[in-house]
Amino acid sequence: AANFNFPPGIPVVGDISDVRNTAVFGLVEWKFAENWGLTAEGRYAEETKGLQTRNAANALTYSDEAKFDKFTPRVTLSWQVTDDVNLYAIYAEGNKPGGLNGTNGLLANPPALSWEEETSKNYELGLKAAWLEGRLVTNASVFFIDSSKVQLTTAVAPLNPTSSSVSVVTNQGSAEIKGFELEARWRPVDPLTLSLTYALADSEFTEGCDDFQWALTSGGGVFSPTNPGANNLNGQGDCSIVGNQLPMSAKHAGSLAIDWRQPFGSSGLEWFANVDATYTDKRYVQVHNLAWVPAATVIGARLGISGDNWTAALYGRNLGDEDAPLIATRWFTLPYGFAYARQVPAVAGADYG
Repeated sequence: AANFNFPPGIPVVGDISDVRNTAVFGLVEWKFAENWGLTAEGRYAEETKGLQTRNAANALTYSDEAKFDKFTPRVTLSWQVTDDVNLYAIYAEGNKPGGLNGTNGLLANPPALSWEEETSKNYELGLKAAWLEGRLVTNASVFFIDSSKVQLTTAVAPLNPTSSSVSVVTNQGSAEIKGFELEARWRPVDPLTLSLTYALADSEFTEGCDDFQWALTSGGGVFSPTNPGANNLNGQGDCSIVGNQLPMSAKHAGSLAIDWRQPFGSSGLEWFANVDATYTDKRYVQVHNLAWVPAATVIGARLGISGDNWTAALYGRNLGDEDAPLIATRWFTLPYGFAYARQVPAVAGADYG
């Protein structure tokens, strides 16, 4: 680990964590009528997380353990309409176990020594089909996800100018995601294959309160969890993130590919050429939906020849010279992060030692 607060020769003090996970899984499938099937699956998992922190003198300053367990079912109803067309419906539950932030969680507002388990209920209707004697294959689905206690990484300010900024995991509220997915592959003539994908993921928070959202809307006021109406400098303070899009999630995404493969005479070799393009919509950096990574389109191409056990090719990547960043985050920069931290009595109080 690298930390510029520790000069050369002094070991970096860090956390020691361990994770133990055990699970059992079962599946039952029932063909209850001609062309109809019902599959029931279940998974029970237990996860135990431990965390210890020691200071520069190797003294134990924090030690804790948390245990999470969850049963997650999945039920699939399928109808084989014809040999080439299948319809299905799925209900499933999912989870992401919680964890421990340790003493870093004391810097959050409100403090978050640990984070809770995230859960979701998932609904999906779909179609899998082949057309034109198998030359056209389509897969399509619509889905709805209802998530609770959504886990997100949050930057927190240091207590003093010599400390490093850190991040913790927090539960940011509940969210819904409504979407549609399409995948199609068409071979109009034997050497040519056209492929298309598209995904819509319309996400929004349905409940949630963020302390920095209060700072942004209240004219710089510091959010007080015990007195939410305090520090409302301009009278417009609101910590709610309801209606905002989930961070780092693209609403629209898709791809297009053109592939040509042709035998090279009677030598047994094959030459090929393909072009592909992928599109990712803009993605918000944080829950506030004020800064974002712009949309990006990346184009690539390959031209080559192949044998039974070898391939030689020329290729190009990002031929459109796309310069949008892949990812971004909000982080505290000294001295501004320290200045913000000193304004928060709940963070800078004597409880932190």
